[in-house]
Amino acid sequence: MKQIPLNFLTLYADLQQSLSLSNGRGGTIAVKTVHGKKRLYAVERQGSTYKQKYIGEAGDPAAQSSASRIKRAAEEAKVRKSTVSALKRARIPAPDLYMGRLLEVLAEAGIFEAGGVLVGTGAYQLYPCLVGAFLMSGLMTKDADLAVPPGAALASSAQEPLEDILRRADPSFEARMNRDHKWPQVFVAQSGFQFDVLTTVRRTKGQVHLKALAAAAAPLHYLEYLIDEPVEAVALYGSGVLVRVPLPARYGIHKLIVSGLRLETNPKRQKDLSQSADIFDALEMREPGHVADAIEDARGRGPKWRKLIDQGLKKIGRGVDGLPLAKAGDTA
Repeated sequence: MKQIPLNFLTLYADLQQSLSLSNGRGGTIAVKTVHGKKRLYAVERQGSTYKQKYIGEAGDPAAQSSASRIKRAAEEAKVRKSTVSALKRARIPAPDLYMGRLLEVLAEAGIFEAGGVLVGTGAYQLYPCLVGAFLMSGLMTKDADLAVPPGAALASSAQEPLEDILRRADPSFEARMNRDHKWPQVFVAQSGFQFDVLTTVRRTKGQVHLKALAAAAAPLHYLEYLIDEPVEAVALYGSGVLVRVPLPARYGIHKLIVSGLRLETNPKRQKDLSQSADIFDALEMREPGHVADAIEDARGRGPKWRKLIDQGLKKIGRGVDGLPLAKAGDTA
């Protein structure tokens, strides 16, 4: 496994800090004369379309201040875009244009800021600079999974149906429900790309209604472990997109657990195991002993946890410390 050079990790960290302090991507300022008065408008890109927003009358101090702030944000975004390009030229993995646009509209709607966590391969794609190495397993995906933790303040987001948000990235997204569903928890685009909403298992069975998004979330066992203590990562798309993802070590351990819950014939099973092994290898190179501590904590959560984790570790040829087991004929 090849480590990412320190200078690129530093560049990535600077980009992440810039995004956390930014005021968005900004836009261009247009001046229009309406009924004899000059008015200021901000033209901003939202997904695949451009939107025009009224700022105020030209000459008004508050409107001029807002216009200056929007132009300054656009200039800062231009600098970040050059940083994103530099990282991509260094072959740092980036989401494809489709996934990038999807993450961008979710971030701009405040979904991640309000507590949503990207999970699944979509999150795995964003781990290289967090673990300091080029990951190899399963970077391509045709779906995305959003986890919503209990009590997530999604009401502080755009108060907009999730379907409308997704359609800014791809107008063909449609909600899919079966007869048991009261609210949509799966959204599918014409291309076949699928977006799922998940949450932790609660006392009540069945889907959990997310009023702020006019959608629902499907409860999933062990998800509470995965999305506890999430971290921020940057999707290398446009001028950079700040996304919330699970801790890499938790992701690797959760993949061990999930693989044991799938049928032997499920093709995703091997993908789970490969991603887990790659995460462990990268973390061990960067911080020896970190994986062992994380596995010990997870195994201590109960007999079923130990069984699933140990089965997964055995499948990838690892001991309970996450390290590869010595093979017959190996010398000390």
